[in-house]
Amino acid sequence: AMAGIHAVTGIGEGFITVATLSLITRVRPDLLELQKI
Repeated sequence: AMAGIHAVTGIGEGFITVATLSLITRVRPDLLELQKI
């Protein structure tokens, strides 16, 4: 049971990460350009 819960949590975190990165890419792409730093 615990493994299933952790799997769902991991998938959810993956979706959150992808959604956050895509939002930042649209709104503030300059934050993700590491070459300028």
